[in-house]
Amino acid sequence: MHNEDQQADVLIVGGGPAGAWTARLLAERGVPVTVWDRAVFPRDKACGEYLSPGAVGILRAAGALEGLPGARISGVQVFPHKGEPFDGCFASGDGGGLSVRRIALDARLLEMARRAGADVRESTAYASHTWESGGATVQGRGPDGPFAARFKAVVGADGGHSAVARHLGVVRPIARHQKVAFVGHVRGIAGMADRIELHAGPRCTVGLGPGSDGATNVTAVVRQTEARQVADDPAAVLRRFPGLAGRFEAAEWEPDGLTTGTFGHSVTTPVADGVLLVGDSAGFIDPFTGEGVYFALRGAELAADALSAALASGPASARALAVYQRAHRAAFGGRYALCDIIQRVVAAPAALSFFAARLRRHPDLADMLIRTTGDILPPRRILSLAFGARLLA
Repeated sequence: MHNEDQQADVLIVGGGPAGAWTARLLAERGVPVTVWDRAVFPRDKACGEYLSPGAVGILRAAGALEGLPGARISGVQVFPHKGEPFDGCFASGDGGGLSVRRIALDARLLEMARRAGADVRESTAYASHTWESGGATVQGRGPDGPFAARFKAVVGADGGHSAVARHLGVVRPIARHQKVAFVGHVRGIAGMADRIELHAGPRCTVGLGPGSDGATNVTAVVRQTEARQVADDPAAVLRRFPGLAGRFEAAEWEPDGLTTGTFGHSVTTPVADGVLLVGDSAGFIDPFTGEGVYFALRGAELAADALSAALASGPASARALAVYQRAHRAAFGGRYALCDIIQRVVAAPAALSFFAARLRRHPDLADMLIRTTGDILPPRRILSLAFGARLLA
Protein backbone atom coordinates (compact mmCIF):
# COMPACT_ATOMS: atom_id res chain seq x y z
CA MET A 1 0.00 0.00 0.00
CA HIS A 2 1.23 3.49 -0.78
CA ASN A 3 0.34 6.85 0.74
CA GLU A 4 -0.78 9.83 -1.29
CA ASP A 5 -0.26 13.45 -0.36
CA GLN A 6 -3.44 15.27 0.55
CA GLN A 7 -4.81 16.60 -2.73
CA ALA A 8 -8.05 18.10 -1.45
CA ASP A 9 -9.90 19.18 1.67
CA VAL A 10 -12.96 17.02 0.99
CA LEU A 11 -13.29 13.50 -0.37
CA ILE A 12 -16.64 12.63 -1.91
CA VAL A 13 -17.28 8.91 -2.24
CA GLY A 14 -19.64 8.37 -5.18
CA GLY A 15 -19.99 10.26 -8.46
CA GLY A 16 -23.76 9.98 -8.91
CA PRO A 17 -26.11 12.97 -8.58
CA ALA A 18 -25.57 13.43 -4.83
CA GLY A 19 -21.79 13.26 -5.05
CA ALA A 20 -21.39 15.19 -8.28
CA TRP A 21 -23.70 18.01 -7.15
CA THR A 22 -21.95 18.29 -3.77
CA ALA A 23 -18.58 18.36 -5.51
CA ARG A 24 -19.70 21.06 -7.92
CA LEU A 25 -21.12 23.29 -5.20
CA LEU A 26 -18.03 22.96 -3.01
CA ALA A 27 -15.62 23.51 -5.90
CA GLU A 28 -17.48 26.65 -6.95
CA ARG A 29 -16.93 27.97 -3.41
CA GLY A 30 -13.21 27.38 -3.68
CA VAL A 31 -13.10 24.22 -1.55
CA PRO A 32 -10.58 21.68 -2.94
CA VAL A 33 -12.55 18.48 -3.53
CA THR A 34 -11.85 14.98 -4.86
CA VAL A 35 -14.47 12.49 -6.08
CA TRP A 36 -13.94 8.73 -6.06
CA ASP A 37 -16.21 6.32 -7.90
CA ARG A 38 -15.85 2.61 -8.59
CA ALA A 39 -17.30 2.99 -12.09
CA VAL A 40 -16.05 4.52 -15.31
CA PHE A 41 -18.46 7.10 -16.70
CA PRO A 42 -20.69 7.19 -18.62
CA ARG A 43 -22.28 4.26 -16.84
CA ASP A 44 -25.92 3.20 -16.71
CA LYS A 45 -27.95 2.74 -13.54
CA ALA A 46 -31.16 0.88 -12.74
CA CYS A 47 -33.65 3.68 -12.20
CA GLY A 48 -37.16 4.79 -13.10
CA GLU A 49 -35.46 7.75 -14.84
CA TYR A 50 -38.07 10.18 -13.55
CA LEU A 51 -37.05 13.66 -12.43
CA SER A 52 -39.67 15.33 -10.26
CA PRO A 53 -40.60 18.97 -10.94
CA GLY A 54 -38.58 19.86 -7.84
CA ALA A 55 -35.47 18.19 -9.26
CA VAL A 56 -36.07 19.69 -12.71
CA GLY A 57 -36.21 23.17 -11.18
CA ILE A 58 -32.82 22.77 -9.48
CA LEU A 59 -31.15 21.30 -12.56
CA ARG A 60 -32.65 23.78 -15.01
CA ALA A 61 -31.57 26.76 -12.90
CA ALA A 62 -27.97 25.52 -13.09
CA GLY A 63 -28.12 24.83 -16.84
CA ALA A 64 -27.65 21.11 -16.26
CA LEU A 65 -30.42 20.03 -18.64
CA GLU A 66 -29.32 21.98 -21.72
CA GLY A 67 -28.94 19.61 -24.66
CA LEU A 68 -30.08 16.53 -22.73
CA PRO A 69 -32.99 14.68 -24.35
CA GLY A 70 -35.95 14.37 -22.02
CA ALA A 71 -39.65 13.55 -22.18
CA ARG A 72 -41.98 15.90 -20.28
CA ILE A 73 -44.16 14.33 -17.58
CA SER A 74 -47.41 16.10 -16.71
CA GLY A 75 -48.46 14.01 -13.71
CA VAL A 76 -49.00 10.55 -12.27
CA GLN A 77 -51.76 7.95 -12.65
CA VAL A 78 -52.10 5.36 -9.89
CA PHE A 79 -53.78 2.00 -10.55
CA PRO A 80 -54.88 0.01 -7.49
CA HIS A 81 -54.98 -3.75 -7.95
CA LYS A 82 -58.78 -3.60 -7.81
CA GLY A 83 -60.90 -0.63 -8.77
CA GLU A 84 -60.37 2.40 -10.98
CA PRO A 85 -57.20 4.52 -11.10
CA PHE A 86 -56.87 8.11 -9.99
CA ASP A 87 -54.92 10.91 -11.66
CA GLY A 88 -52.81 13.67 -10.18
CA CYS A 89 -51.45 16.54 -12.25
CA PHE A 90 -48.59 18.95 -11.82
CA ALA A 91 -49.78 22.55 -12.21
CA SER A 92 -48.87 24.03 -15.59
CA GLY A 93 -46.70 26.66 -13.92
CA ASP A 94 -44.52 23.97 -12.34
CA GLY A 95 -43.11 22.98 -15.72
CA GLY A 96 -43.73 19.30 -15.02
CA GLY A 97 -41.27 16.48 -14.52
CA LEU A 98 -38.88 14.94 -17.00
CA SER A 99 -37.78 11.48 -18.02
CA VAL A 100 -34.01 11.48 -18.64
CA ARG A 101 -31.77 8.45 -19.04
CA ARG A 102 -29.37 8.16 -16.12
CA ILE A 103 -26.44 7.24 -18.34
CA ALA A 104 -26.67 10.75 -19.81
CA LEU A 105 -27.74 12.67 -16.69
CA ASP A 106 -25.08 11.29 -14.36
CA ALA A 107 -22.30 11.86 -16.90
CA ARG A 108 -23.47 15.46 -17.33
CA LEU A 109 -23.52 16.21 -13.59
CA LEU A 110 -20.08 14.67 -13.06
CA GLU A 111 -18.68 16.68 -15.96
CA MET A 112 -20.11 19.85 -14.37
CA ALA A 113 -18.23 18.96 -11.18
CA ARG A 114 -15.01 18.55 -13.18
CA ARG A 115 -15.48 21.90 -14.89
CA ALA A 116 -16.01 23.55 -11.50
CA GLY A 117 -12.60 22.24 -10.41
CA ALA A 118 -13.28 18.88 -8.75
CA ASP A 119 -10.64 16.16 -9.14
CA VAL A 120 -12.64 13.14 -10.34
CA ARG A 121 -11.03 9.72 -10.04
CA GLU A 122 -12.85 6.83 -11.62
CA SER A 123 -12.20 3.13 -10.96
CA THR A 124 -11.39 4.15 -7.38
CA ALA A 125 -13.16 2.63 -4.38
CA TYR A 126 -13.45 3.61 -0.71
CA ALA A 127 -12.61 0.88 1.82
CA SER A 128 -12.55 2.53 5.26
CA HIS A 129 -11.32 5.54 7.17
CA THR A 130 -10.13 6.65 10.57
CA TRP A 131 -10.62 10.06 12.17
CA GLU A 132 -7.76 11.51 14.19
CA SER A 133 -6.08 14.86 14.75
CA GLY A 134 -8.94 16.71 13.07
CA GLY A 135 -8.73 14.81 9.77
CA ALA A 136 -9.63 11.54 8.07
CA THR A 137 -7.14 8.97 6.82
CA VAL A 138 -8.97 7.08 4.08
CA GLN A 139 -8.11 3.66 2.73
CA GLY A 140 -8.89 3.27 -0.95
CA ARG A 141 -8.23 1.06 -3.93
CA GLY A 142 -7.48 2.43 -7.37
CA PRO A 143 -6.19 1.10 -10.68
CA ASP A 144 -2.69 0.75 -9.16
CA GLY A 145 -3.84 -1.06 -6.03
CA PRO A 146 -4.57 -0.05 -2.42
CA PHE A 147 -3.51 3.33 -1.07
CA ALA A 148 -4.19 5.76 1.78
CA ALA A 149 -4.93 9.48 1.57
CA ARG A 150 -5.64 12.25 4.05
CA PHE A 151 -8.64 14.61 3.92
CA LYS A 152 -10.30 17.11 6.24
CA ALA A 153 -13.75 15.58 5.64
CA VAL A 154 -15.48 12.73 3.81
CA VAL A 155 -18.90 12.81 2.13
CA GLY A 156 -20.65 9.45 1.74
CA ALA A 157 -22.62 9.78 -1.51
CA ASP A 158 -22.28 6.17 -2.59
CA GLY A 159 -25.95 5.21 -2.71
CA GLY A 160 -28.25 2.81 -0.95
CA HIS A 161 -25.45 0.30 -0.33
CA SER A 162 -23.11 2.98 0.98
CA ALA A 163 -19.75 1.63 2.12
CA VAL A 164 -19.24 4.83 4.10
CA ALA A 165 -22.52 4.43 6.01
CA ARG A 166 -21.81 0.76 6.67
CA HIS A 167 -18.34 1.61 7.97
CA LEU A 168 -19.90 4.11 10.38
CA GLY A 169 -22.35 1.42 11.57
CA VAL A 170 -25.39 3.71 11.20
CA VAL A 171 -27.46 1.69 8.68
CA ARG A 172 -30.77 0.27 9.90
CA PRO A 173 -32.62 -2.00 7.42
CA ILE A 174 -36.40 -1.61 7.16
CA ALA A 175 -37.74 -5.15 6.83
CA ARG A 176 -40.91 -4.36 4.87
CA HIS A 177 -38.90 -2.41 2.28
CA GLN A 178 -36.45 -5.20 1.43
CA LYS A 179 -37.19 -5.28 -2.29
CA VAL A 180 -35.51 -5.72 -5.65
CA ALA A 181 -36.17 -3.67 -8.81
CA PHE A 182 -35.97 -4.88 -12.40
CA VAL A 183 -35.66 -2.10 -15.00
CA GLY A 184 -36.00 -2.32 -18.77
CA HIS A 185 -36.97 -0.23 -21.80
CA VAL A 186 -39.85 -1.27 -24.02
CA ARG A 187 -41.16 0.09 -27.32
CA GLY A 188 -44.72 -0.20 -28.53
CA ILE A 189 -46.66 -0.33 -25.23
CA ALA A 190 -50.27 0.53 -25.99
CA GLY A 191 -51.94 3.47 -24.28
CA MET A 192 -48.89 5.37 -23.07
CA ALA A 193 -49.30 9.12 -22.53
CA ASP A 194 -47.18 11.82 -20.89
CA ARG A 195 -47.75 10.58 -17.34
CA ILE A 196 -46.05 8.17 -15.01
CA GLU A 197 -48.20 5.07 -14.44
CA LEU A 198 -47.94 3.29 -11.09
CA HIS A 199 -49.58 -0.13 -10.86
CA ALA A 200 -49.88 -1.52 -7.34
CA GLY A 201 -50.28 -5.16 -6.41
CA PRO A 202 -50.27 -7.07 -3.14
CA ARG A 203 -46.66 -8.26 -3.55
CA CYS A 204 -45.17 -5.99 -6.20
CA THR A 205 -45.51 -2.70 -8.05
CA VAL A 206 -44.81 -1.68 -11.63
CA GLY A 207 -44.03 1.80 -12.91
CA LEU A 208 -44.19 2.93 -16.53
CA GLY A 209 -42.52 6.16 -17.59
CA PRO A 210 -42.48 7.83 -21.02
CA GLY A 211 -38.99 7.95 -22.49
CA SER A 212 -37.25 10.69 -24.42
CA ASP A 213 -36.42 8.30 -27.28
CA GLY A 214 -39.85 6.69 -27.52
CA ALA A 215 -38.99 3.73 -25.31
CA THR A 216 -41.02 3.36 -22.10
CA ASN A 217 -39.13 2.79 -18.88
CA VAL A 218 -40.63 -0.26 -17.13
CA THR A 219 -39.65 -0.74 -13.49
CA ALA A 220 -40.95 -3.74 -11.54
CA VAL A 221 -40.33 -3.72 -7.77
CA VAL A 222 -40.84 -7.03 -5.98
CA ARG A 223 -40.17 -8.49 -2.57
CA GLN A 224 -36.69 -9.87 -2.15
CA THR A 225 -38.10 -13.38 -1.70
CA GLU A 226 -39.61 -13.26 -5.21
CA ALA A 227 -36.58 -11.84 -6.97
CA ARG A 228 -35.32 -15.10 -8.45
CA GLN A 229 -38.76 -16.05 -9.80
CA VAL A 230 -39.17 -12.68 -11.50
CA ALA A 231 -35.62 -12.73 -12.86
CA ASP A 232 -36.39 -16.04 -14.61
CA ASP A 233 -39.56 -14.61 -16.23
CA PRO A 234 -39.75 -10.78 -15.95
CA ALA A 235 -42.91 -10.60 -18.09
CA ALA A 236 -44.76 -12.76 -15.55
CA VAL A 237 -45.00 -9.90 -13.08
CA LEU A 238 -46.78 -7.76 -15.68
CA ARG A 239 -49.55 -10.32 -16.05
CA ARG A 240 -50.56 -9.71 -12.43
CA PHE A 241 -51.95 -6.24 -13.16
CA PRO A 242 -55.37 -5.62 -14.75
CA GLY A 243 -54.26 -2.18 -15.98
CA LEU A 244 -51.51 -3.78 -18.08
CA ALA A 245 -53.61 -6.51 -19.69
CA GLY A 246 -52.98 -6.74 -23.44
CA ARG A 247 -50.80 -3.66 -23.59
CA PHE A 248 -47.51 -5.52 -24.19
CA GLU A 249 -48.72 -7.72 -27.06
CA ALA A 250 -46.94 -5.68 -29.74
CA ALA A 251 -44.15 -4.45 -27.47
CA GLU A 252 -40.44 -4.92 -28.14
CA TRP A 253 -38.03 -5.16 -25.19
CA GLU A 254 -34.60 -3.60 -25.52
CA PRO A 255 -31.71 -5.83 -24.38
CA ASP A 256 -30.61 -3.47 -21.61
CA GLY A 257 -32.27 -4.83 -18.49
CA LEU A 258 -30.79 -3.85 -15.13
CA THR A 259 -31.41 -4.97 -11.57
CA THR A 260 -30.92 -3.19 -8.26
CA GLY A 261 -31.72 -3.94 -4.63
CA THR A 262 -32.24 -4.54 -1.88
CA PHE A 263 -34.16 -1.44 -0.89
CA GLY A 264 -35.16 -0.16 2.48
CA HIS A 265 -32.93 1.43 5.07
CA SER A 266 -32.66 4.39 7.36
CA VAL A 267 -29.64 5.76 9.20
CA THR A 268 -29.40 6.59 12.88
CA THR A 269 -27.51 9.78 12.01
CA PRO A 270 -26.21 11.31 8.76
CA VAL A 271 -23.14 12.83 10.47
CA ALA A 272 -20.07 11.68 12.38
CA ASP A 273 -16.64 13.14 13.05
CA GLY A 274 -15.37 14.22 9.65
CA VAL A 275 -18.22 12.57 7.74
CA LEU A 276 -21.67 13.37 6.43
CA LEU A 277 -24.02 11.27 4.28
CA VAL A 278 -25.92 12.58 1.25
CA GLY A 279 -28.60 11.18 -1.04
CA ASP A 280 -29.57 7.50 -0.73
CA SER A 281 -26.62 7.02 1.64
CA ALA A 282 -28.54 9.10 4.19
CA GLY A 283 -31.80 7.14 3.86
CA PHE A 284 -33.86 5.55 1.12
CA ILE A 285 -37.13 6.78 -0.37
CA ASP A 286 -39.26 4.10 -2.01
CA PRO A 287 -39.62 4.72 -5.77
CA PHE A 288 -43.43 4.35 -5.63
CA THR A 289 -43.69 7.65 -3.76
CA GLY A 290 -41.14 9.69 -5.64
CA GLU A 291 -37.64 9.75 -7.02
CA GLY A 292 -34.35 10.14 -5.23
CA VAL A 293 -32.66 12.70 -7.48
CA TYR A 294 -34.37 15.62 -5.74
CA PHE A 295 -33.23 14.27 -2.38
CA ALA A 296 -29.71 13.98 -3.79
CA LEU A 297 -29.62 17.53 -5.17
CA ARG A 298 -31.26 19.24 -2.21
CA GLY A 299 -29.16 17.20 0.20
CA ALA A 300 -26.04 18.27 -1.71
CA GLU A 301 -27.01 21.91 -1.22
CA LEU A 302 -27.38 21.37 2.52
CA ALA A 303 -24.12 19.41 2.69
CA ALA A 304 -22.16 22.09 0.84
CA ASP A 305 -23.47 24.76 3.20
CA ALA A 306 -22.59 22.74 6.30
CA LEU A 307 -19.15 21.66 5.11
CA SER A 308 -18.16 25.13 3.94
CA ALA A 309 -19.04 26.61 7.32
CA ALA A 310 -17.39 23.80 9.31
CA LEU A 311 -14.12 23.87 7.38
CA ALA A 312 -13.92 27.64 7.66
CA SER A 313 -14.01 27.49 11.45
CA GLY A 314 -11.92 24.41 12.26
CA PRO A 315 -12.09 20.59 12.14
CA ALA A 316 -15.26 19.09 10.66
CA SER A 317 -16.27 17.30 13.83
CA ALA A 318 -19.69 15.77 14.39
CA ARG A 319 -20.59 18.80 16.50
CA ALA A 320 -19.57 21.18 13.72
CA LEU A 321 -21.64 19.18 11.21
CA ALA A 322 -24.72 18.89 13.44
CA VAL A 323 -26.27 21.79 11.53
CA TYR A 324 -26.50 19.46 8.53
CA GLN A 325 -28.32 16.84 10.56
CA ARG A 326 -30.91 19.40 11.65
CA ALA A 327 -31.29 20.80 8.14
CA HIS A 328 -31.61 17.31 6.67
CA ARG A 329 -34.35 16.41 9.14
CA ALA A 330 -36.22 19.65 8.42
CA ALA A 331 -35.96 19.20 4.66
CA PHE A 332 -36.80 15.50 4.39
CA GLY A 333 -38.41 14.29 7.61
CA GLY A 334 -41.93 15.01 6.37
CA ARG A 335 -41.31 13.30 3.05
CA TYR A 336 -39.94 10.18 4.74
CA ALA A 337 -43.05 10.11 6.96
CA LEU A 338 -45.36 10.52 3.95
CA CYS A 339 -43.44 7.81 2.07
CA ASP A 340 -43.94 5.41 4.97
CA ILE A 341 -47.69 6.10 5.15
CA ILE A 342 -48.14 5.62 1.41
CA GLN A 343 -46.15 2.40 1.46
CA ARG A 344 -48.38 0.99 4.18
CA VAL A 345 -51.47 1.87 2.13
CA VAL A 346 -50.00 0.38 -1.05
CA ALA A 347 -49.22 -2.86 0.78
CA ALA A 348 -52.92 -3.21 1.70
CA PRO A 349 -54.90 -3.52 -1.58
CA ALA A 350 -58.28 -2.83 0.03
CA ALA A 351 -56.97 0.35 1.64
CA LEU A 352 -55.44 1.57 -1.63
CA SER A 353 -58.69 0.92 -3.52
CA PHE A 354 -60.60 2.87 -0.86
CA PHE A 355 -58.31 5.88 -0.98
CA ALA A 356 -58.10 5.79 -4.79
CA ALA A 357 -61.90 6.11 -4.89
CA ARG A 358 -61.77 9.06 -2.48
CA LEU A 359 -59.08 10.79 -4.55
CA ARG A 360 -61.12 10.33 -7.74
CA ARG A 361 -63.95 12.06 -5.92
CA HIS A 362 -61.65 14.92 -4.89
CA PRO A 363 -59.34 15.56 -7.88
CA ASP A 364 -57.88 18.69 -6.26
CA LEU A 365 -56.65 16.53 -3.38
CA ALA A 366 -55.19 14.05 -5.86
CA ASP A 367 -53.31 16.90 -7.52
CA MET A 368 -52.10 18.08 -4.11
CA LEU A 369 -50.79 14.61 -3.27
CA ILE A 370 -48.96 14.22 -6.58
CA ARG A 371 -47.50 17.73 -6.36
CA THR A 372 -46.22 16.89 -2.89
CA THR A 373 -44.55 13.68 -4.04
CA GLY A 374 -43.22 15.76 -6.96
CA ASP A 375 -41.33 17.93 -4.46
CA ILE A 376 -43.42 21.04 -5.21
CA LEU A 377 -45.58 21.32 -2.09
CA PRO A 378 -44.46 20.74 1.52
CA PRO A 379 -45.56 17.41 3.08
CA ARG A 380 -47.35 19.18 5.92
CA ARG A 381 -50.17 19.96 3.47
CA ILE A 382 -50.87 16.23 3.09
CA LEU A 383 -50.13 15.29 6.70
CA SER A 384 -52.61 17.85 8.04
CA LEU A 385 -55.96 17.14 9.67
CA ALA A 386 -57.63 19.37 7.08
CA PHE A 387 -56.46 17.17 4.21
CA GLY A 388 -57.57 14.00 6.00
CA ALA A 389 -60.97 15.45 6.88
CA ARG A 390 -61.67 16.50 3.29
CA LEU A 391 -60.46 13.17 1.90
CA LEU A 392 -62.79 11.20 4.15
CA ALA A 393 -65.77 13.58 3.91
